[in-house]
Amino acid sequence: MNLHQNHVNQTDIAKKILQHLTRCSKTPHGLVLRVKIIPALASGKGIRLAARELKIDKKTVKKWCRRQNEAHPGILTAESDPEITPKQYSQMIIEVFNDKFRCDAPAKFTAEEIVHIVSIACEVIDDSDRPYSRWTYREIADEAVDRDIVESISPSTIGRFLSDA
Repeated sequence: MNLHQNHVNQTDIAKKILQHLTRCSKTPHGLVLRVKIIPALASGKGIRLAARELKIDKKTVKKWCRRQNEAHPGILTAESDPEITPKQYSQMIIEVFNDKFRCDAPAKFTAEEIVHIVSIACEVIDDSDRPYSRWTYREIADEAVDRDIVESISPSTIGRFLSDA
């Protein structure tokens, strides 16, 4: 793939959907950024210039250009299929630019440990031997270690668990 020029295929309907996504306030920032790559390349800007203007790495531009071009035949077919609704078609286009799930590091805590930790936060503080009147993340972490639920855990991890719960 040439770094100075690249060609992307884009239909008029797909272009309108992408333009709408960039203007919609509910579109996640990452999706807006990925969607902006295609018009930049379609206008004749090369990968380097598009990357510089969007303030992203040229590898990112190449990745999303490749992803869009791989999906283009399916998008063309769907666009001319009378059984596909405009909403379904729009969702197909959005899926091209949605970031795929990435595997992170293996989970450090089991679901059972997390449930026990969250249950500590739900307890009335008087039921514990702690000398304070309300739970903080630090105290929940200390209590989880004291009860042998986990060997160690940070207060910020406690905060993430409670926020997810």
